[in-house]
Amino acid sequence: MANLREALERLRDPVLERVIWIDAICINQGDTEEKSRQVQVMSMVYAKAIRVVVWLGNLGKHGQALELVCQYASGDVENGAQTPEEDQLEAFEMLLSASWFQRVWAGNPP
Repeated sequence: MANLREALERLRDPVLERVIWIDAICINQGDTEEKSRQVQVMSMVYAKAIRVVVWLGNLGKHGQALELVCQYASGDVENGAQTPEEDQLEAFEMLLSASWFQRVWAGNPP
């Protein structure tokens, strides 16, 4: 739950009231049947949300890889003019092989 505490501390706003849905609390993680049902309705939860924040924790090297993705997505790196550094590519490979990435993007079951 240290990861959850860190997320809540980072997402906290002293002025704005927020309603936060946290699957680790809202879904019984020990009940495979419940998790399966809840995963099926998560798209509705996200669709009705004004803003969705995904907390992946302290990312370390994954953070470096996500920064690289953001650079390309924002157009800061145009037409491959800037070649990624070796350590950025290594971080990107680590990101793609992360268990949470595999579950979400590759479609592998939890």
